[in-house]
Amino acid sequence: MIWFEYIVCAAVILVSGSFLSHYGELIADKSGFSKGWIGLVLLALMTSLSQLVASLSAVVIHGLPDMAVAGLIGSCMFNSMVIGLLDLTSKNSPVSNKVHQGHLLAIGFGVILMALAAIDFLMGSHLPILYFFHSMDPITILFVPVYLIAMRLMFKFEQSRVASSVHNFAGEKIDDVSWFALLLPFSFCGLCIVGASLYLPDIANQIALITGWGQSFLGSSLIAVTACLPELAVSISAARRGS
Repeated sequence: MIWFEYIVCAAVILVSGSFLSHYGELIADKSGFSKGWIGLVLLALMTSLSQLVASLSAVVIHGLPDMAVAGLIGSCMFNSMVIGLLDLTSKNSPVSNKVHQGHLLAIGFGVILMALAAIDFLMGSHLPILYFFHSMDPITILFVPVYLIAMRLMFKFEQSRVASSVHNFAGEKIDDVSWFALLLPFSFCGLCIVGASLYLPDIANQIALITGWGQSFLGSSLIAVTACLPELAVSISAARRGS
C-alpha cells in the first residue's frame, strides 16, 4: 500500500505540473510579459512548491532534516539533468542552440547559491548562532538577498532583450479569456501539488523503515525526483510546443 500511495502522489504532482505549463503560457500571453520571465519566476515558483512543501513537512512535521536537505539538493541535480533531456524534444537542433544567452545569468546566480549552501554545511558548526527568528547561522541570511538581486537583474535583462527585439516574445494578447479563467485552474494545480507533497516525507520515511534505505538516499532520489516531476512536465511540455 505504501508504494501505491507513492504512485498516487507522484501521478497527482506530474499531471498538475503538466497543466501548469499550459496555463503559465496563457498567462504570459495575456499579461504581455515574456515567456522567459514567466517561466523564470511564476512557473519556477509554482513548480518548486513541491520541494518547498516536502522539505518543510520533513523538518517541521516529521523531524527529518537530512531528508529535507537531501531532497532539495537532489532536486537541483535532477533539474540540471532535465536540461539535457530537453534535447529529446528537439528535432532540428539542440535546445542550447535555440535559447538566448541570458540564461547564463540565472545559471551564475544558481552556482553562487549552491556555493553558499556548500559553505554553510561545511563551516556552519564553526559560526555563531543568530536568534532573530529562529536558530540561524550568518550565511543563512545571505540566501534571500542574493535571490532577490538575481531576480531584479534578470527582470531588467528580460525587459531590455524584449524591447530591443523585433520579435514579440510575449505572443498575442488573449483578450477573450478572463484572468479568473486562467488563475483559477493555475492555482488549483498548485494546490494539488502542495497537497500531494505534504505526504511525500511520511511516505519516504515509511519506505526507509521497510527497506532499510537511509534518509539521505531517499531524499536525494525518491523525494527529489518526485518533487521535480512538475519541472519535468512543464519543461518538456513547453519545449515540445516550441517555448
